[in-house]
Amino acid sequence: MNNYIFLVSIPLIFILFYILFYIGKSVRLVDIPNNRKIHKGNVPLVGGIGIFIPCTIILFFFPDDFFIFCFFLCSFFLIIGIIDDYYDINYKIRFCLFLILIIFFVLFENRIETLGFIEYFGYFDLGILSHLFTILCILVLINSINFIDGLDGLASLILFISFSSMFYILLPYLELNSKINFIILILSIFIFLIFNMSLFNLPKIFLGNSGAIFLGFLLSACLITYSQAEDNSFNPSMVPWLVFYPIADLTFIFAYRLLNYKNPFYPDNNHFHHILLKHGYGKRQVLLILSSLHLLMILIGYLIVNFLNNFFSLILFVILLFTYIILLSSIKKIDL
Repeated sequence: MNNYIFLVSIPLIFILFYILFYIGKSVRLVDIPNNRKIHKGNVPLVGGIGIFIPCTIILFFFPDDFFIFCFFLCSFFLIIGIIDDYYDINYKIRFCLFLILIIFFVLFENRIETLGFIEYFGYFDLGILSHLFTILCILVLINSINFIDGLDGLASLILFISFSSMFYILLPYLELNSKINFIILILSIFIFLIFNMSLFNLPKIFLGNSGAIFLGFLLSACLITYSQAEDNSFNPSMVPWLVFYPIADLTFIFAYRLLNYKNPFYPDNNHFHHILLKHGYGKRQVLLILSSLHLLMILIGYLIVNFLNNFFSLILFVILLFTYIILLSSIKKIDL
């Protein structure tokens, strides 16, 4: 029966994206090219809506308490994102709205209480800092996903890799309804990716701030909830590896902007994908390079966490993060 669900879902999700493409055009929910954006023509910003709808519908047939709560909050992030896509909300207002929703999430006992067992230190519990640390991590990840959404397929492919990797690790421990909800989410992201890259001559659709914001929050919520589960099915040390590229890019961008006396929230063309494009790489080449980098980091993390130890995992992650920043700064010829 489950196989039939997925077989039916695939054409329905394709049809949904087709319909949303024309709705986005008709209501002018589109991204208009400018000197910073590298696409041509007005592209509908309905990718997030197209991913959200099937994930919400499947919950009526295969309810899961965690996903129901998450998508309840995701609906507010989605609405904020849609308004932002229309009117370009001031980042201070957007930040305050995010903060309210994240605090609500944390107040329902969804927080990072421990970083797990770290060799030579024991269990690294956060204690009274857990609430603040959780809020900070969610804000960082939401913005990091939004930051990398500047190249066709990049944000969605990074999200696809992260969610798929998480699902693979959790597969032996998930209940049936959770598995189905995860698969529909991953499937929706994959189908959006096909539209986003205009494969098979399909109309181009962008994720939009609505999609990047709600998926960034959903990824945060999943990583926090499953890494803090009592059954220890998901090692907390694996979490940073699953978001390596978005976090690395955000860290570099913030450092670059602050050291050049620029507003860290003001968009520019200094992301890694922009740098590679300026050096003559094609869009598909850049997508392949960055997605391969992200997947490689996840594989490295998985091997280290499972076959070495968490302490070495933490040290290597920090080393690779700084290596990434140093390499990019040398390319940009700035003194970090």
